[in-house]
Amino acid sequence: MEDEILRGDVVSAAIGSGFGGKPRPFIAVQSDRYPTDRVILVGCTSVIDAQFPFRPVLLPLPTNGLELRCQVMIDIPVSSYRSKISRRIGRLNASELAEIDSALLIVLGFADV
Repeated sequence: MEDEILRGDVVSAAIGSGFGGKPRPFIAVQSDRYPTDRVILVGCTSVIDAQFPFRPVLLPLPTNGLELRCQVMIDIPVSSYRSKISRRIGRLNASELAEIDSALLIVLGFADV
């Protein structure tokens, strides 16, 4: 992908290794202050699993580009080469990104529940 990928962008990528190799939505969570050839992403799944109540659920909106309700797999962050990202499909709004930020802080142990 030629365009810059920014924190909060929803992108389509085929990461492989545990994600089935098929393109799926991912959310860029890496700070824009540290641009490298890789970016930290969290994937989305349309399988909403009650076993993971800490995973935020996003609704499809024209702005985020999601087609289905999905659960954000914040417990499985991945680092991917930016060149592996096929396209930007949308962008999270401030409240969606804040929900993901809060969940990441808890899952990574930077904040208590």
